[in-house]
Amino acid sequence: MGGGHPQQDAAAAAKLGFTGIKIDGCGPALNMTLWTAELRRAGTGKPRVLIEDCLDKDFWWREMTPPTPTRELLHTCPAHFYRITRDVAPDFYSVFFNINFMVNKLAQFYDDPKAAPRPGCWSYPDMLEVGVEPLTLVESKTHFAAWCVMSSPLILGFDLTNETTYREVYPIVANKGALAVSAAWAGNSGRLLKNSTETFVHVTPVGAHDSVPAGAPNQTFATWQIFAKPMAEDHRRWAVLLVNLGVAARDIPLTFLDVSPALGRDPIASDVWTGERVTVAPGSHTFERVAAHDSVFLFL
Repeated sequence: MGGGHPQQDAAAAAKLGFTGIKIDGCGPALNMTLWTAELRRAGTGKPRVLIEDCLDKDFWWREMTPPTPTRELLHTCPAHFYRITRDVAPDFYSVFFNINFMVNKLAQFYDDPKAAPRPGCWSYPDMLEVGVEPLTLVESKTHFAAWCVMSSPLILGFDLTNETTYREVYPIVANKGALAVSAAWAGNSGRLLKNSTETFVHVTPVGAHDSVPAGAPNQTFATWQIFAKPMAEDHRRWAVLLVNLGVAARDIPLTFLDVSPALGRDPIASDVWTGERVTVAPGSHTFERVAAHDSVFLFL
């Protein structure tokens, strides 16, 4: 039930000296355990970079049982990172559909340190759409922050030969604060901390599209969401992302003890992007009039 040609491809990879391999589990290459065994048999061991591009995704669609149960696959983790979602599109709601799909799909595994996303076994909600039209610059910034705070691999998707786009998005994708959030590991890859109680429905391109296709399905979203990732093992330092998913400006409240009791009631806050100090009220703080699709990215 493996599909593809793992024995031949593994032998070719060893002969050609490849150090990185992407296995596209959306096609016929459905058995990652078999692929890993063939790579080792061919003498490549586990390549320095081994990507599995679907994590049993075709089995979910086909309502089939994968050859290796998902929890076992995550425990053994034959790939260094694995796709967990449908393809992403350059659309704000596609981006957050994928992040929320990842959160929901992995919810049962987050408390299992042997199955949760971790160094050497990252979950991947697809490549970045930063700088890809029609995504706006504000949306690109929020998108990049979400990938960073959830420890998602950062694979650029825009045309690097386009100097105009490159100059526009370089301050986002090369920001030292955001990249520090992405690289941090303190035993937790990042979590959805809180949803607003208010929700709304929005047409969403699920899967790869250049624009919202006719007949695209409606999806339900929280009006705002808060994500958090520890930056230190004692949980006294955190990265927190507040996102306005709605179509109008919103106030977003943040209670510091919701992030971690270790923060206390009066943490020192700074802006991830600029490093500048952010004045916050003790106990909780409401960030007022956050623009549609914009975000607040903090170190606490």
